[in-house]
Amino acid sequence: MNLTAQAAGESARLAARALVDVIPGTQYDRAATVGPFFSSWVSIVMILLVVMWGAAFASIAAHREGMPPRALIGWIVVVMVGGPIGVALWFRIGARHRAAD
Repeated sequence: MNLTAQAAGESARLAARALVDVIPGTQYDRAATVGPFFSSWVSIVMILLVVMWGAAFASIAAHREGMPPRALIGWIVVVMVGGPIGVALWFRIGARHRAAD
Protein backbone atom coordinates (compact mmCIF):
# COMPACT_ATOMS: atom_id res chain seq x y z
CA MET A 1 0.00 0.00 0.00
CA ASN A 2 2.80 2.37 0.83
CA LEU A 3 4.39 1.73 -2.56
CA THR A 4 1.15 2.58 -4.38
CA ALA A 5 0.75 5.83 -2.47
CA GLN A 6 4.34 6.75 -3.22
CA ALA A 7 3.89 6.01 -6.94
CA ALA A 8 0.68 8.03 -7.02
CA GLY A 9 2.41 10.95 -5.32
CA GLU A 10 5.33 10.78 -7.76
CA SER A 11 3.04 10.75 -10.79
CA ALA A 12 1.08 13.70 -9.37
CA ARG A 13 4.33 15.66 -8.94
CA LEU A 14 5.40 14.85 -12.49
CA ALA A 15 2.01 15.87 -13.84
CA ALA A 16 2.14 19.17 -11.94
CA ARG A 17 5.69 19.81 -13.12
CA ALA A 18 4.73 19.07 -16.72
CA LEU A 19 1.92 21.63 -16.53
CA VAL A 20 4.29 24.28 -15.24
CA ASP A 21 6.95 23.52 -17.86
CA VAL A 22 4.66 23.28 -20.85
CA ILE A 23 1.83 25.77 -20.46
CA PRO A 24 3.53 29.00 -19.26
CA GLY A 25 6.76 28.36 -21.12
CA THR A 26 5.74 29.85 -24.45
CA GLN A 27 7.73 32.35 -26.46
CA TYR A 28 5.24 35.11 -25.75
CA ASP A 29 5.45 35.25 -21.97
CA ARG A 30 9.23 35.54 -21.69
CA ALA A 31 11.01 38.84 -21.25
CA ALA A 32 13.08 40.15 -24.14
CA THR A 33 16.80 39.50 -23.76
CA VAL A 34 17.93 41.99 -26.40
CA GLY A 35 16.69 45.56 -26.43
CA PRO A 36 15.50 47.47 -29.46
CA PHE A 37 18.13 48.14 -32.12
CA PHE A 38 18.22 51.92 -31.86
CA SER A 39 18.63 52.04 -28.10
CA SER A 40 22.21 50.81 -28.21
CA TRP A 41 25.17 53.15 -28.73
CA VAL A 42 26.83 50.45 -30.85
CA SER A 43 23.95 50.55 -33.32
CA ILE A 44 24.19 54.33 -33.53
CA VAL A 45 27.90 54.05 -34.33
CA MET A 46 27.15 51.41 -36.98
CA ILE A 47 24.50 53.62 -38.59
CA LEU A 48 26.89 56.58 -38.63
CA LEU A 49 29.60 54.43 -40.21
CA VAL A 50 27.24 53.29 -42.97
CA VAL A 51 26.21 56.91 -43.63
CA MET A 52 29.86 57.96 -43.73
CA TRP A 53 30.69 55.13 -46.14
CA GLY A 54 27.79 56.11 -48.37
CA ALA A 55 28.91 59.74 -48.45
CA ALA A 56 32.50 58.75 -49.19
CA PHE A 57 31.52 56.36 -52.00
CA ALA A 58 29.22 58.99 -53.52
CA SER A 59 32.07 61.50 -53.38
CA ILE A 60 34.50 59.03 -54.94
CA ALA A 61 31.99 58.36 -57.73
CA ALA A 62 31.61 62.10 -58.32
CA HIS A 63 35.40 62.58 -58.51
CA ARG A 64 36.25 59.51 -60.59
CA GLU A 65 36.57 61.44 -63.87
CA GLY A 66 40.25 61.77 -64.69
CA MET A 67 41.30 59.54 -61.80
CA PRO A 68 43.56 56.65 -62.79
CA PRO A 69 42.00 53.21 -62.23
CA ARG A 70 44.60 52.26 -59.62
CA ALA A 71 43.92 55.41 -57.63
CA LEU A 72 40.18 54.81 -57.82
CA ILE A 73 40.50 51.23 -56.59
CA GLY A 74 43.01 52.35 -53.97
CA TRP A 75 40.65 54.95 -52.51
CA ILE A 76 37.77 52.48 -52.49
CA VAL A 77 39.92 49.98 -50.57
CA VAL A 78 41.13 52.68 -48.16
CA VAL A 79 37.55 53.75 -47.41
CA MET A 80 36.27 50.17 -47.03
CA VAL A 81 39.12 48.85 -44.89
CA GLY A 82 39.95 52.04 -43.01
CA GLY A 83 36.47 52.62 -41.63
CA PRO A 84 36.09 56.12 -40.17
CA ILE A 85 39.80 56.82 -40.62
CA GLY A 86 39.62 55.85 -44.31
CA VAL A 87 36.59 58.10 -44.81
CA ALA A 88 38.39 60.96 -43.08
CA LEU A 89 41.46 60.40 -45.26
CA TRP A 90 39.35 60.53 -48.41
CA PHE A 91 37.66 63.78 -47.43
CA ARG A 92 40.89 65.29 -46.09
CA ILE A 93 43.29 64.25 -48.87
CA GLY A 94 41.54 62.59 -51.79
CA ALA A 95 38.53 64.81 -52.44
CA ARG A 96 40.44 68.05 -51.91
CA HIS A 97 43.26 66.88 -54.16
CA ARG A 98 40.75 65.97 -56.89
CA ALA A 99 38.92 69.29 -56.48
CA ALA A 100 42.18 71.17 -57.01
CA ASP A 101 42.78 69.50 -60.39
